[in-house]
Amino acid sequence: MSGIRLLKTAAWLLILLGAAHLFGHYQGLERFENPAAGKEAELIGAMHGFAVGEGSGARSIAELYTGFSLFFSLASMLIGALVLAASRELASNTAALRRIAVLLIVALAAFTAVSAVYFIPPPTVFFVAALMAAAAAAIRLRQPG
Repeated sequence: MSGIRLLKTAAWLLILLGAAHLFGHYQGLERFENPAAGKEAELIGAMHGFAVGEGSGARSIAELYTGFSLFFSLASMLIGALVLAASRELASNTAALRRIAVLLIVALAAFTAVSAVYFIPPPTVFFVAALMAAAAAAIRLRQPG
């Protein structure tokens, strides 16, 4: 597979991750708004009841959780879209594509580390797959000699 195709694969994996996360976010809203009784209801009640910040800037932990969830989805899709756009615009510039691949590798390595420690397995799997595709792209895009 060519370097540019591998770079686009990494980008599409990020877009797919964002879309899957967004789907999961909206699937879980009903349960988040109407939790089952017991510990789940207690936890979600506490998340809605505890706020950080002052005055009109105060946000509940539930609002922060929701905002970060949406941000994660949108940021993943945006990064993927930016890599796709750059791949199209710079298709004939191997050196620039390689720099983009290397920057993507650095970002994906950081995302993978955070994901492995703090998230459930599905996002980590997407990040690892995108990282492998970006690394393969960087290798394929290296300058000869």
